[in-house]
Amino acid sequence: LDGVLLALSRQRSEVSDLLLEINEAVADINSVQESLGHAEDTWTEILGTVDQEDLPQELVDLIERVVDKAATGRQLASERLGEFVAIETDALELSSRLVTLREDAEARQRALLADIFRRDSQPFLTALSRLSIGGAAADVVALQDRLGYGLRDLADTYGSRMLGQGTGGLFVLLFVLGVRRNPAFKSRIEESATQRVFDHPLALTVVLTLALTQPLYPTAQPSVVALNTALFIVAELIVLGAVLRGIGWGKLALAGVYLVGMRAVYLLPYDTPFHRLTMLAGALGGIVLVAATWRFGDRKIGFGRWRGVVGSLSLVFGLLLATAAVANTVGAVTYASFIVEAVIRCYLAALGLLTLTIVARDLVGALLDTRLVALLRSVQQNRGSITLLLKKTISALAVVLWLWAALSAFRLLDPLLSGVVATLEASWTIGRVNISLGSILVFVFSVWLAVYVSRITRFFLDEDVLPRLNLPRGVPAAISTGAHYLIISGALLFGTAAAGLDLTKLAIVVGALSVGIGFGLQNIVNNFISGLILLFERPIQVGDHVQVGALMGRMSRIGIRASTVRTYDGSEVIVPNGDLISQQVVNYTLSDRDRRMEVVVGVAYGTDVERARNVIEDAVRAESLVSTDPPPQVLFAGFGESSLDFRILFWIDDFENGLRAKSEVGIAVSRALKEESIEIPFPQRDLHLRSKLSVDLSGTDDDGGSVRSE
Repeated sequence: LDGVLLALSRQRSEVSDLLLEINEAVADINSVQESLGHAEDTWTEILGTVDQEDLPQELVDLIERVVDKAATGRQLASERLGEFVAIETDALELSSRLVTLREDAEARQRALLADIFRRDSQPFLTALSRLSIGGAAADVVALQDRLGYGLRDLADTYGSRMLGQGTGGLFVLLFVLGVRRNPAFKSRIEESATQRVFDHPLALTVVLTLALTQPLYPTAQPSVVALNTALFIVAELIVLGAVLRGIGWGKLALAGVYLVGMRAVYLLPYDTPFHRLTMLAGALGGIVLVAATWRFGDRKIGFGRWRGVVGSLSLVFGLLLATAAVANTVGAVTYASFIVEAVIRCYLAALGLLTLTIVARDLVGALLDTRLVALLRSVQQNRGSITLLLKKTISALAVVLWLWAALSAFRLLDPLLSGVVATLEASWTIGRVNISLGSILVFVFSVWLAVYVSRITRFFLDEDVLPRLNLPRGVPAAISTGAHYLIISGALLFGTAAAGLDLTKLAIVVGALSVGIGFGLQNIVNNFISGLILLFERPIQVGDHVQVGALMGRMSRIGIRASTVRTYDGSEVIVPNGDLISQQVVNYTLSDRDRRMEVVVGVAYGTDVERARNVIEDAVRAESLVSTDPPPQVLFAGFGESSLDFRILFWIDDFENGLRAKSEVGIAVSRALKEESIEIPFPQRDLHLRSKLSVDLSGTDDDGGSVRSE
């Protein structure tokens, strides 16, 4: 039935091509008729409006002949148009019959799948008793005939495509050989699975060519598909043996013979004794192959966190093959044939995707080391995370493709897709708005994709594109943020339109929002508008050192509603954008990052003031953090209680070095004054005590005793 459906599809495609040619021919004939009719009407009108006696008789005769030929041409075109219309009618009728036949075949196929568990043949032992060498030879001859017919049909139908496939394969081979000999690439893939794969260029070329060109033959005969699959199996096993070292070539040869043989089994005449015998051998051999693959993979590859999943799938496939063997024995041939074919297709898909995944994961590191990628600063600075992300993406894509192939093999893909489509198209009406689950998912997916794309876009803009441009400070952040909002806004509009919502009805939403703004959303709208002002006017930029009231710190982020200030003690403060616009904000680094610093120092009374000032000034000028333009100044501040005070004023080029610069200047001044023996005094007090009591230290006490001071 699969072959019948393919043949019907191809014939319907041919009929559709014929209808297109007929429509083009009909359009050409109509154009010719219109031209001839216009010419006939024009010359007839000329003859009717001009006095023929004023014209030469030869010209009148010529015009009459043109009119007659135009009328004759229109008649012939009308007859040819009728012929094409008749052919078109027959083609449409044939197309309708083909559609009916396809529907009948699909209905028959669904009926077989629905009744797949029934016994549709004799028990195996009964059928085996009729096995003979002549019958087996006849089955083999039938297989050869089907293969020959398929190849002839392929050459007749897709001859030019086969030539293109061969040319493409030659280019792939030359590319593989060129890459293999590239010294830089060889150094990047040294001692990896990719290097071992490129050591078999012919097998790699066959795998890539067949995998990429299979869609060129959508209606090829099953025998041709089986032949392509056999070639792919042989090349794939060679590549797999290079990727997974430790598999003996003898084991790979046995696996190849089994897999190729199972593809050939499906070209044998159905339900013959020889077919039953080969199907039973295929089911039992499949159990052995699945078990051996699981054992080798668990020991050599190590499935990691996928070990449980792979083990469960191996067990399920083994059990399915066992049920197929039992079903074949009792006479349920359709079920046995279906299960064995589905499991083999799943196994082949797993082998191919496993090889591609291992090679692709190795190629990720090699591609990130290429010269072109090395120019991307974002890639080099985030190499580890990008490599991990790409490897996870490759693995996830391989899993999705295998699930797709498995569902297709077990004939579950079409029912599943039909059920999903029906679920997504289910809709309900709220007022005049029609909403479906599919439209909601499209909207959610659009927003999610926009956020993801926006993050990637901002990442490359911030890391690679904008730093290479000579832009004023703050402009890169504005461009990056503007691109983010533009992508999100576009996604919202696209998602809304894709969801089937009428954009003209957004006026109602805007009206509702205006009412909400009037009642309770003033602050939100105020902060939003303030964020746009901050973004485009740029009075405050990311990286600026600001003071908002008592809050001081570095502006780390400017958002759509609020901004983040990181204080100098490490805490982060969320400041609404409205406060940054409405309040007084001190921006220490708006136009530049220069900052004037001040250090106060005092020397002892009696010190030569000029000498002390020169010593301090020389010490300050010698510091690397102190700017020379404008030069530092040392000013005499006044007479303190304990010292002669000086104010040291100096500029630094970077605001963030302020505290360190003050520290370095203070240490340098202290060291210079000490070297010049200039004292830095500490606060002193002279205490004078006054008392009206006079004490005679040599007097006597009241009892006549002497008094002595200790």
